[in-house]
Amino acid sequence: FVNINLKHIGSAGILVPEESIQAFQAVKSNKHSFVTFQLNDTKDKILPIVTSDVNVAYEDFIKIFEKTKCVYAVYLYEYKSVEGGNRSKVVLFSWIPDDASSKDKMIYASTLNTI
Repeated sequence: FVNINLKHIGSAGILVPEESIQAFQAVKSNKHSFVTFQLNDTKDKILPIVTSDVNVAYEDFIKIFEKTKCVYAVYLYEYKSVEGGNRSKVVLFSWIPDDASSKDKMIYASTLNTI
C-alpha cells in the first residue's frame, strides 16, 4: 500500500488538487490500471496527465515513460499469491530520466522525498 499525503507535497508548497486525488483514488479502487502525474508549468501543482483503462499490462504501462520528461506514476500491480488468490498492490513510480533538465530532476527528486 502506498501512503501518499494527498493534500500538500513537501515544504516546496506544491499542491495536489482534487482532480489528482480523485485520479489516485480511481487507481486504488481498480477503475484504472495507472495514472501519471506531472508538475504544472509553474511547478506549484501536481496534476494527472494520463489515465488508463483497466487491466493494462505492466509491459504496456512502462512504455509511457519518455527519455526527457520527469513523471510520477501510480500503477495497480496485479498478481497471484502463493496460495493462488488474486492480489494487487498500488505502486508509486518516480521517473527522473538522465536527459531531463537539471531543474526538473531536482524538483521531482525533492518532491518525492516528502510523499
